Amino acid sequence: GGGGGGGGGDGTGIIMLNADIALVRDFTDDFNEVTGEVDCSFQFDNNNACPFAQMTFQFMAEFRLNNAVWVQAFRDVLTKMLEFGYSTAGGCDAASAPCILAPTGM
Repeated sequence: GGGGGGGGGDGTGIIMLNADIALVRDFTDDFNEVTGEVDCSFQFDNNNACPFAQMTFQFMAEFRLNNAVWVQAFRDVLTKMLEFGYSTAGGCDAASAPCILAPTGM
């Protein structure tokens, strides 16, 4: 598959997992559940590019441009999860994507 892994074999030195790439690309129609491969490309230099992930792309663009914003957001969320716990909202399972985590005990 062209989208997953991104092992840096293209000379960029960038290494990303499918989970990383899924924050900016939508694998919904291109994910092979048997092999775990993605059949679209992260790069937009071909006709088989994965579409943008509508729910998270804007946040990822902001985080990429400002590491301090990412660190603050990560710290805030991690603190809440450690202090209050979390649960899966709406009974998340493999068929429901994305899975939304909800804070508990706030």
